[in-house]
Parts: sequence; structure tokens; C-alpha cells
Amino acid sequence: MNKRRSCVMAAAAAALVLAGPAQHAHADGTEELGPPVGLVLAAGTEILAGGTGLIAGQPQSFDVPVPAGVTVEQVIAYWEGQALSAVEQGDTDDITLNGNPVEGVRIGGPTNFFGSVWTSSYRADVTSLGLVVPGALNTVEADGLDFADDNDGIGLMVIVRDGDELSVIECADGNDNAFIDFAPPLDTTEPVTFAIAPSLDDRPGKLHMMIGSIAPMRPNVVEISYDGMLADVLVDELMDSVGEDFDVYSTDLLVPAGATSITIQILSEDLGGPFTGNQPASLTWINCCVVVSPPDEPPPTGDEGCTPGFWKQEHHFGHYPEPYTPWTLFSDAFNNPDAFPGMTLVDVLSQGGGGLKALGRHSAAGLLNAASMGVEYALTVDGVIDGFNDAFDDGSKSAYNAQKDIFADANEEGCPLDGQSFWGDEAHAGHWPEPLHPGMGYRDIFAKGFNGKTLGQVLKKPGKGRKALAAEAVTALLNAAAPASGFPMTPEELVDFVDTAMSGKKADIAAAREVLAGLNAEVCVCDLE
Repeated sequence: MNKRRSCVMAAAAAALVLAGPAQHAHADGTEELGPPVGLVLAAGTEILAGGTGLIAGQPQSFDVPVPAGVTVEQVIAYWEGQALSAVEQGDTDDITLNGNPVEGVRIGGPTNFFGSVWTSSYRADVTSLGLVVPGALNTVEADGLDFADDNDGIGLMVIVRDGDELSVIECADGNDNAFIDFAPPLDTTEPVTFAIAPSLDDRPGKLHMMIGSIAPMRPNVVEISYDGMLADVLVDELMDSVGEDFDVYSTDLLVPAGATSITIQILSEDLGGPFTGNQPASLTWINCCVVVSPPDEPPPTGDEGCTPGFWKQEHHFGHYPEPYTPWTLFSDAFNNPDAFPGMTLVDVLSQGGGGLKALGRHSAAGLLNAASMGVEYALTVDGVIDGFNDAFDDGSKSAYNAQKDIFADANEEGCPLDGQSFWGDEAHAGHWPEPLHPGMGYRDIFAKGFNGKTLGQVLKKPGKGRKALAAEAVTALLNAAAPASGFPMTPEELVDFVDTAMSGKKADIAAAREVLAGLNAEVCVCDLE
């Protein structure tokens, strides 16, 4: 083993990084694999692959089994061969698949690999041909390669989708050649690094590759690294899997928790595997794809939430996060055709009553909070949807109320999108109606609680219980005192209302806070900006 090991550190800022000595890199995919220029990869769950070597003659057939129940999103054809001159093959090349003419673009080469032999790789998106369908073996006949030296092979990469959750799919392609005894850069391949989002836990993945020109029983190595640390060394795995001089290779990955990159490299090297003692492989690396399960969503830790009263107000409709609007059907948003049929989100938010209606109000508000980039909410979108649907399926009043209380607690944490946030922003202190100002003592206005605290301090720390009521009270005071605000209480009426509630029980305090939250939600202070 006289070759140095590749160790490529992650490049977290890029979706795909090609690492290695700069003098080896070529923008056209020659002597490296690079992003598939001119091809947009479809979103999907998995890649299925198949192909055939063609050195033994043409046509040749191969199978791509696709299970029932999936959707075929994209089918990409690759082929590679060896010509006897640099100009023998053009920038495009023609083949046939099941008798259909296919024109591919050159993605790498021509490369003078040795003597008079020049390699080139080609690619074509053949999705529209209908070669591959779900629930079938999908036999494909390949024909038409016309390289004068060797027609190494043809293969298909098929992106399928199973359900709603998408995997991370990254691919690189080109024409990268290696034989250990040749001079650089032909002695080795360039490693390919894919940047990925880290996950809290280990997660499964798949590696898919096509490689041409590996003759039978020739030693080879596939190295897999995560964040630059070598994790797996696969020895003599490439062995003409679909015919002489052509491999369509797939293997499982286990991506460790926290990993931000995956690096793949193929080496022409004898590491003492089943083919040891033979001359190491000469090879042409055509493509490389990784499929990784999406990262775990970290548990939310937010302490913000906007009430149903906020979200139902027309002047707050501009805060609705995509893809939701006030007119989105509740049943569509919650993937539940039986839940509030025909009613929009704003319809459900605006309805009164307890039980299921109360659950609906707070579920709709929770969904919008969770989806909003401006709200640090305590639950995820999926968590809100699942919570509602579980309670709905249970159908009992106790289930409705229990889940409603969970959402209500989160929805009442304090809305960063409403007047409370506006008045609490130091940049807006100049908008406070005189004689009120952030440094004024809370007890200068209200008779109960928070002695020594200023209005500004109480406003910025809404908390729960009396703190939540006090924050809503300060917001309401400013709304009531603001010119032409339309707030339905005078400042004097408000103070009496709050002081009375503060002298009451926990339920009285909660009820008063809810009243003020609803009134504050109806006031728009945006014109003061």
C-alpha cells in the first residue's frame, strides 16, 4: 500500500465541493466528478439503478425493478466508452433505449487514458420516455454505443418518491480515470465531498455509483469518510457487477450524528482483498450519488406565541406564513378531510365555543405560529398537526380540552408580531403616548403588583399568570392612550379592570388576560412605524 490516504475536510458552505489538488481540477468534469451541469435533480426518497456492460456485444438488456406505490420522478441515462482519438466522439452522442433514440451530452472527457485510448462519458434525462414505471421489473434494451475501442456500458439512475418525506439526494458526474502506475493526475481519482445538514442521531443512507473499464479480478478500493475522518474502506467491491468492464454499484451508508459532509473516493490499489496479487484496476468513474434520510428536526425551545385573536384579525393577515393564507381550508392544512369541512383557517379562528371549537381555534393559531419564521414557537408544524389529529380521532371532550390547553399555553406566551412587541421595542419608545414612557413605574399607573418595575420592564417579560396579565395590561394601556386607536376602553376603565382582576383568583387573572389579549389583537399599531 504505497498510496497516501485521502482525507478531505468538509466544506460546509457548499452543497457540493470537489476537493483535491487544484492542478487536477477541470470545470468540465474531466478528471473529476462535479455537479451535474445543466441537470436539475428531482426531489425524491430513493435512487434505484441498473445497467449493463456492452463489451460483449449489443444490444444488451438489463432490469430496473421499481416497487408499486412509488412515483417515478426522474430517469437519467449514463454511458461511457473508449475511443481511439480525441475527435472520434463529439460533444453529443446517440444511443437507443428500448428502440427510442436518445441524444446525450458529454459530461467529461475526452481524456487520453493511455496510448491511443480516449475516454468520454455522456448523460441524458430520459424521464419522458416512460422506460421505468412502478410495480414492474422494467426491462430496458440498450444499443447504439459506437466507441472504436471499447463500449464499456450504459446505466440508468432512477429517482423515486415514496410518500411525503423527502431524502437528501446529491449527485456528481463526469469522467475521472485512475490507474495506480500512471503519472498524476491519472494515478488516482479526485475525492467527491457532499455537504449535508447535521442530524441529532445516526441516520441511514445509500451510495450509488457507475464505473467503467474495471476488468475482472482487478483490485480496487472505495473509501467513505465523514467530516474528513475515514469511516469505511471497501476492498474489491467493484467486480463487473452488470457485465464485463461496467459496474452499477450500490451500498448502504450509516451517517453518524453531527456529520456535515460525506466524502467518497475510488482508488486503484491492492489492499489484500479477494483479488490481491493481480494488477490493480484501471477505471473510469462516471457518477456518484448519495441518498441520506433527512436530519432530525431539533426540538423547539421557543417561548413565543400569538393568540387566535391575533391571527383572526384582517390587519394581521399579512403575517400569515407560507403556504398558509386566511382562506386555506382547515381540513387541507391539517390533512384531515373530516375536520371542520368547508371552513377556512380564519373561519375556525373566529368561531366561539368550547370543546372541539376551542381546540380548532388554538390548533389553527398553533399551526400558524409554528410555521412563522417570526415566532419562536414551542411546537413544530408536524407536532401541531399530529396533536390536533390525535385528539380529533379520540373524539372525547377530555382529549379536546387536554390538547387545547397545550396549544393555548404555547399560543399565549407572547406574540412578537403584535402591538406588545411594537411597544416593547426600544426603537419605538418615541411613539409612546404622553405622559407614558418606558421608564415610568408600573405602580404609578396600576394599584396592584410589580412594585419597583417599570412599564417597559413588565412589557418585555410577559411570562404567565400575573406577569402575562400585566404585560397585556401595559400593551392595552398604550393602545387605549394612542390617538385614534379604536381601543374599546379608556385608560381609566382599563386600570380599574386590571386592578380588579389582579385582586382575584388564578382563573380571574387568566380570564382578564384573555380579554385583553383579544382586544389588543384587534388594534393595529403598524401605522405608527
